[in-house]
Amino acid sequence: MSAIRKPAHSQKAGSFRLVSLCFFLSGMAGLIYQMVWMRYLSTVFGTSELAIVAVLVAYMGGLAAGASIASKFLHRLRRPIIAYAILEVIIALAAIAVPLLLNLAGQLRAAVLGGQEILPSDGGFLEAISHLGLGCLVLFIPTACMGATLPILAKGFIQKRTEIGARIGWLYALNTFGAVAGTLTAAFLLIPSLGLWQSSFVGVALNVTVAALGWSVARRAGSSKLSKSEETPSESDPLPAPTLVILVVMLLSGAVSFVYEILWSRLLAHVLGGSFYSFATMLASFLIGIALGGLIGARLARDSRKSCFWLAGFEIATGVLTAVIFAIVSTGKVGVAGGT
Repeated sequence: MSAIRKPAHSQKAGSFRLVSLCFFLSGMAGLIYQMVWMRYLSTVFGTSELAIVAVLVAYMGGLAAGASIASKFLHRLRRPIIAYAILEVIIALAAIAVPLLLNLAGQLRAAVLGGQEILPSDGGFLEAISHLGLGCLVLFIPTACMGATLPILAKGFIQKRTEIGARIGWLYALNTFGAVAGTLTAAFLLIPSLGLWQSSFVGVALNVTVAALGWSVARRAGSSKLSKSEETPSESDPLPAPTLVILVVMLLSGAVSFVYEILWSRLLAHVLGGSFYSFATMLASFLIGIALGGLIGARLARDSRKSCFWLAGFEIATGVLTAVIFAIVSTGKVGVAGGT
């Protein structure tokens, strides 16, 4: 019997390593798309700042919607890794369509505005909302599929409640490190050398590779149905922490963090001189911090009560450090402006 169990354990560890690689490559593809879509939207909107906001709103909104939808259907999935592979294929196909749809949107805009090269400056709030709505509509399918991938992978590879913090933190950190690689590669290598259309196909190739790896893992593992001794807690199990309070904290934390992201991109634009490259630099730095935090959180999230204390401590530290950084950067920016 021991000769049978050891290979099974080794196969499970190997499968998790492959899934970890999948999540790194998937994160890389996702941020290649984000950088490409931002440049496309800047040509449609006529302003890179509105494009940044539109992509962030559409991207994060799609991720949230996809995760929410996936969470409602997880209990029906018998082979979640196959579902994950299928989602990666859908993301690739949708990513091919996005530039075509955005170009079509640009042509419609030009027809409506009489072929003007620059948007009217007095378009106001309704014009900005219409552009945000357009971006969200075009990007919803690929971003929603991206958002669904993490809960589906969690369904396939988390068997005990004690594994949630460590494994989710690990996958989240790897996905974010992949996003850092995708941001820098797209902004400083792919887009300048290949252009937008060809750069998007690099992301497509990564998604197809991830789908193939995921399918291979699913075929090795067979059915992912858990044994009763390892079955994950049901939805009726009492939660160990005040869930509503935690959800509100995470909601507010996410909102504030993306306010910071927009402000930091504006501040760096004064230093680096180009909004696209300043955004890429800011985003890569932002994501590196998130990835490192995910690794740290994966090691600290061992107990629900202590995790709540860690969460409160990190939120306070984030606020204090951000205030200090803004003060330093603002002082430096004033000095640069005065010199020019």
